[in-house]
Amino acid sequence: MEASEAKIFYKKTQSLSSFFITNLAAVVETSVPVQHKQAKSEPMFAFNIEVRYANEAELYGELSAASVICLKAKNGPVKLLGESLFNDHWVSFITNDVRELVEASLFENDRSGKDDIKSALKAIESELVPELDVEKKGPMEVLVYSYLSPIKKLLNGKMQTFIKKLGDNLGCVQPEEFLKTTQKKVEFSESDAKLVRLNQGKEILPVKGERNILITSALPYVNNVPHLGNIIGCVLSADVYARYCRLAGYNTVYICGTDEYGTATETKALEEGKTCQEICDHYYKIHKRIYEWFDCDFDHFGRTTTENQTKACQSIFWDCHKNDYTYEDTVEQLYCNECQRYLADRFVVGECYLCGFDDAKGDQCDK
Repeated sequence: MEASEAKIFYKKTQSLSSFFITNLAAVVETSVPVQHKQAKSEPMFAFNIEVRYANEAELYGELSAASVICLKAKNGPVKLLGESLFNDHWVSFITNDVRELVEASLFENDRSGKDDIKSALKAIESELVPELDVEKKGPMEVLVYSYLSPIKKLLNGKMQTFIKKLGDNLGCVQPEEFLKTTQKKVEFSESDAKLVRLNQGKEILPVKGERNILITSALPYVNNVPHLGNIIGCVLSADVYARYCRLAGYNTVYICGTDEYGTATETKALEEGKTCQEICDHYYKIHKRIYEWFDCDFDHFGRTTTENQTKACQSIFWDCHKNDYTYEDTVEQLYCNECQRYLADRFVVGECYLCGFDDAKGDQCDK
C-alpha cells in the first residue's frame, strides 16, 4: 500500500504519542495528513493512533504512524526503526516504559513512578544522548524531545539545556501549547442550594393518632471548636435517624443544643481570660455555624442557658423534690487553700492511687 493513500488520526491530544506524531510530521514535512479526530474503527478504543488507507486497511500505534510519516518525508524517506538494534532498543524503551510512567505522572497525577522516571532519565542521559546530534532534525531527536520535554522539571540542568536546544533546532510545538488543549476544565459550584424540608423552622407538635417521635442527641460542650470526630460521635447518628423517621412519614422532632454549664466552661473561661457567659456566647455561634455547614437537620438547636431551658429544668427539679425524689447527703471534695475554694474533678491532676500514673485527672485515669 502506498503511504500517499494514508491518513493518520490521533484520538487524544493529552497523549505523548499524539505529541510525538504531530512533531514528527511537522519536522520531516511529510505529505501524509495528520489529524486530531475520533477514528471510525472499533479497535480505536485500544489505540490512540490510527493509520487509515483509502482501501479501508488500517494500522495502529505511534510506531506504525511514524513509519508512514518517515516514508513520505519531504526530502526523501528517513528511518526511525531499522537503523540499528541500538536505536530500536531505545525507541521501544521510550515509547513503552517511559511513556507509561510519564503519562501517569502528567495526566493522572500519579507520583508513585517518580523514582522509576529518574532512573530512566539517567539511563537515557548516559547512553542515548551522547549518540544524538542536537543539530540534526531526525526522527530519533524528535522522539526524545517529544517524550522528555513535558517533564523538564524532572530533568537535571544538563538535560534541560539539551532538550531546549533540541526543541529550538527542531522547531517543535511546545508541550504546554499542545498538551494543555485537552486538560479538563474543572468547575466548582459556588451555589449554597440545599434541599429544605417543607416544615423546617415550623412548630411541630404531637399529633393524636400518629406516631410521634422525639429525637435528641448528646449535647456538645461549648468549650471548643467542633471537628468531624465530634460530629460523628455526637449528632450524626441522631441526624440520620431523624431523616429516616421523616421519610417514613412519622411526626418527628429532632432537638439539640450546646451544653453551657459545668466545669468544662469554667476551665475554658479561665484559660482564655473571659467570663463564662462570654465563652458560651462565642462558641455557641461557632457550633451552630459548623452544624449548619454540615447540613445537620435540627428542628431546634438551642442552649442550656436560655430562659426557657432554665425554667424547664427548675420545674422538673421542684417536681422531683416535692415528690421526695431528692435527698441530701455529705460528700468529700478536694479543697484548695491557696484559691480558698472547693475543686471540681477537672481541676485536680496527680498520681493515680490505683496504678501510679502521674498525670491522672480527678475523675479519671487515662492509663
